[in-house]
Amino acid sequence: MKVHLTISTLLVTSIFAFSQTTFDQISAGPGYGQSGYFFLNNGSSQQVAYNAWDIAFSNLNVQTAGIFINESTNSSGGQTGPALEVYDALTDNFNDIIDPALFTERLYNPETNWGEGAFNMPRDLGNPFDFGWGLYNPGQFKVVGNRVFVIKLRNGDHKKIIFDEYNGTSYKFRVANPDNSDLVEHTINTNFGNGSPLIYFSLGANGANVTTPLNWDLVFCRYVDPLDDGQGNTLQYNVTGILSGDGVQVARAAGVDPNTVDYLDYVDSFSTELDRMGHDWKSFNLQQGGWITTPNLAYFVKTKQNKLYKIVFIDFEGSSTGAGTMERTFLGQLSAANDLPAGIDEVLVYPNPVAERMTLSFTSEAAGAANLRLLSPDGKMVWSGSIRLQNGLNAAEIELPGLQAGSYVLNVQTAGGQFSRQISVGK
Repeated sequence: MKVHLTISTLLVTSIFAFSQTTFDQISAGPGYGQSGYFFLNNGSSQQVAYNAWDIAFSNLNVQTAGIFINESTNSSGGQTGPALEVYDALTDNFNDIIDPALFTERLYNPETNWGEGAFNMPRDLGNPFDFGWGLYNPGQFKVVGNRVFVIKLRNGDHKKIIFDEYNGTSYKFRVANPDNSDLVEHTINTNFGNGSPLIYFSLGANGANVTTPLNWDLVFCRYVDPLDDGQGNTLQYNVTGILSGDGVQVARAAGVDPNTVDYLDYVDSFSTELDRMGHDWKSFNLQQGGWITTPNLAYFVKTKQNKLYKIVFIDFEGSSTGAGTMERTFLGQLSAANDLPAGIDEVLVYPNPVAERMTLSFTSEAAGAANLRLLSPDGKMVWSGSIRLQNGLNAAEIELPGLQAGSYVLNVQTAGGQFSRQISVGK
């Protein structure tokens, strides 16, 4: 429901300027040699070399036991560099001597969530206790490994690996050469709530944890995606794209004018799937001989802190720099906090600051009415109005003709209580 309200000219005193939209670069580095972790709140990024880690362990909560392979690769002269590969060794006995040439069914990360990686793919979907690499033992309160895997390293060498257990606080696993030589045992401790959905690990000479960025929102990296080859076959391609962080939600708005697209039309389209932003915001134009960004495309991104952004990609430079340029617009803070009355959720006032027109949106669990009041900096009511509420999403478009720049407070009174939001008006 949208209600148009017109507010008469008001006298305000505090003046300040604010910019909503900024232009940022997000980069995978020259030759896609890095993964770029991006922070939406300030537009900063942190780079990690693509080959800094080899496997990773879910670090979400005690119920997840996802294990990932690092699918990132570099690119040189248009050719994809060597990748890490993982295969099911089709045995549960780690002492078996493995012939890597016998295994051809490569396993891939599904890129759907941070709780499920390539090593989980052999699982039995009908068995809730099966995590692919192991089975949950209710008597021991841990996942016990029952499957051996073969990893092909970037240098062409092979290792076999078995994850012996996950007890809710740590993973234990063994790595050796296919002929059982050079056996090494490792323990990786989880660290829930530290701001990283994964704990990275390198299969280097001695094995090591890898320091990873924390509390990031997007990562620009190389990964493998199943694509149609145009002849009805599904092939696994190396792509350069963007995966979203833990708790980040993305809605894709295609075929729109990115300047005028309305968030309210996509409130039911948000998804936590990692590759919702993905890689198809760009494509290679054979006629022009370069990369172009997809026109009429925008993304709405809701962070774990309920901050809402609009992202529009305007440039991609390819492997020469690995950099993409995006227009980042902060739309506002979606309120899902303790200051809201019962039955009200996800309050948003946008754009904020506003020039002439703004939208107040929120969800309500019941129909009824809401009274709106606009207050001056000294607390005086300078305008009032009301809207009818429906069960679900409600939105009121408010026009502000002839206002001087300044600060106001918008107060909303419902049957369950009231809440207020500060509104900034800029010219």
